[in-house]
Amino acid sequence: MGLERGVLLVQGKRIQVQRGKTVHNVATGEVSPEISANPAKFKDKEVEFELSGGQPKKIRPAGGEFRPGAAAPTPDRPSGNRAAAQLRPQSQPSGAASSAGDFHNPYNFVPAPPRKTDDPDLGDCAPVVQDKFVDNRYSGRIRVRMTAATPILVPEAEPSEDPGHKTFGLRRGPDQKPLIPVSSVRGMLRAAYEAVTNSRFGRFSARRRLAFRMAANEGLSMVPARIEGGKVRLLPGTSKIGAGGRPDGPMYAAWLPAYRNGLPAGELPKHGYQVECDVVEKEHRSGRFKYWSVARKGSAQNGAVGIEGWACITNANIKGKHDERVFFAKPPKGDPIPGPFELTPELKKAWRDLIDDYQEIHQRDLERRQGKDRPEKYLGAEPGKTAWSRHVYEPGVEELKEGSLCYARLTPGKDHIDIEALFPVMIARELYPASPWDLLDESLRPAEALSQLSPADRVFGWVSEGKAADGRGARRGLLRVGPIACDSPAEEAVEEFGGQGVPLAILAQPKPQQGRFYVAQDPSGAAQRNDLSKPDAGYSSGKGLRGRKVYPHHAGLPAGYWSDPTADRTQQAQGGFYQEYRRPRKNGKEQRDDQNRSVRRWVKPGARFSFEISVLNLSAVELGA
Repeated sequence: MGLERGVLLVQGKRIQVQRGKTVHNVATGEVSPEISANPAKFKDKEVEFELSGGQPKKIRPAGGEFRPGAAAPTPDRPSGNRAAAQLRPQSQPSGAASSAGDFHNPYNFVPAPPRKTDDPDLGDCAPVVQDKFVDNRYSGRIRVRMTAATPILVPEAEPSEDPGHKTFGLRRGPDQKPLIPVSSVRGMLRAAYEAVTNSRFGRFSARRRLAFRMAANEGLSMVPARIEGGKVRLLPGTSKIGAGGRPDGPMYAAWLPAYRNGLPAGELPKHGYQVECDVVEKEHRSGRFKYWSVARKGSAQNGAVGIEGWACITNANIKGKHDERVFFAKPPKGDPIPGPFELTPELKKAWRDLIDDYQEIHQRDLERRQGKDRPEKYLGAEPGKTAWSRHVYEPGVEELKEGSLCYARLTPGKDHIDIEALFPVMIARELYPASPWDLLDESLRPAEALSQLSPADRVFGWVSEGKAADGRGARRGLLRVGPIACDSPAEEAVEEFGGQGVPLAILAQPKPQQGRFYVAQDPSGAAQRNDLSKPDAGYSSGKGLRGRKVYPHHAGLPAGYWSDPTADRTQQAQGGFYQEYRRPRKNGKEQRDDQNRSVRRWVKPGARFSFEISVLNLSAVELGA
């Protein structure tokens, strides 16, 4: 096992190791006796360690040897899948399979390995002509019978008028039978066809870098900064910047008392405004660090220091927040502040991508508040009801301008010769090193010219996402799906619920930011190990994507599982299955709000449909697929 190097971080009794961007908590028995006896002596010093399961082991001073102490290694707290392992019953062997503690994702992936684009059948080529029948190719009609295995939701175009909760009916024809759109079946067939033939993705929108939430303890490495004259000026207060980016003294920014129970405790200056104030050094109630606190106006306090700085106001965006920040710089004599640093195009683009990520993932949350409450207003401690940070909703924040306030993370080491990244808040989201597009092999990216059409593009049709390389940006497909006819009587095909309908469970939108689910260990689509940290499991060079997402439905459901959905059986297991499709009642009342939807009717399981697929000039392989 090779040795790794990092920096030892010490905060009170807590010992951590910083390795690159990642900060690891240290198990009590994994530190050599000389470090354990006097941690302050080795603070911000380089150390060596072995890396096992993504965690540092046998930590010793650089160049030294590890001599274990008497204490047995005990993790400070479990993380990842190790938490489940510690909860395993004592009688069960550690390597035994466990159904109670296992996590089952509702979706899986069909791998999409790199393609052989010159394959004579499944490779890329221009489409065949469509104005005549071609020899040795197949044309005709395929008759299809389709049976609903589970209920089908075919919602009407317009829901109920209640803005707080959407309730949908069922799209039906004059005979009251369900109408399934041809586009729904065609889309379902194309998704399966792309997977079977490993064709190019028809669409792929995740082209910019995505972000993940950094660990809370990484916020200590963030140095307040301001954009001045096209450069990044650091504002570290009165403290020297330590080797791990942490302050060698009080916290960098002064704390400005601002809120009580989420509500303003007094008048606050506007974000970015220059301020003058007195600050007093205090020790946090945890005893782990010191900070400067802004004194009340007109109060005379012993030890107060006058400062000039800028107000950083990010709103009451978390439960229990009571202070905002004042950025300032008042370094001790003889301790020059690093910088200023160039605001490079790379820093600007990374900032813009990060803000775009914030605003995209919170778009629906902000839409819920439109017309009701301002996004900066604190409505409660529950998630979604706290105030939103200004960078989530304020236009123009994606551009770093003169006077913009931000937090800077410096390059690791003692000299801090450059800025690694900029962030809008102290504990922020952080961009992965690569984008999903970077991890998608070129042979799988959407076609940009007729000569690049894969089997799915040739059979189902193609529209260029941008300007086509050859000037021709679309091609009609060789397959057409006819009208979908319901062959079951209306009373056997449609189930009516009456009243306000059935409140469905909350359905979340896909979250590709969760790299642990979407990223593969290599381009072939192989799953990653379970013990990787969030940054290590994310989008980075040399990895791949898991593939094409599929949602298998439950097998072996008990009889009556879909019956009487208006009755709340969500807390009662039936044959080992719970009524997961329905939202449970709360305090005896149905939960109907802007997070879920209700349906007044659906297509019954067992309903029968039929349609025809017309094909033109398909090769044997295209038809076989």
